[in-house]
Amino acid sequence: MKEDDFSFHLAGENLAYGQYSSIFAHEGLMNSLGHRENILRKDYEYLGVGVAFNDKSQPYYTQNFYAK
Repeated sequence: MKEDDFSFHLAGENLAYGQYSSIFAHEGLMNSLGHRENILRKDYEYLGVGVAFNDKSQPYYTQNFYAK
């Protein structure tokens, strides 16, 4: 976000890899204490979600949380 000159006062990110479904990726994140805390943090105002694929068509899921 800093590289893109995006202004925020609080930010967090979750990454998931190895699951072929966003449902299972989210379940894995919710079963991880640190990732779950990011998802449930009340101070965040906005969420950005993305998916990218590597050269083997394996997905990487991202969740970006922030507050201005």
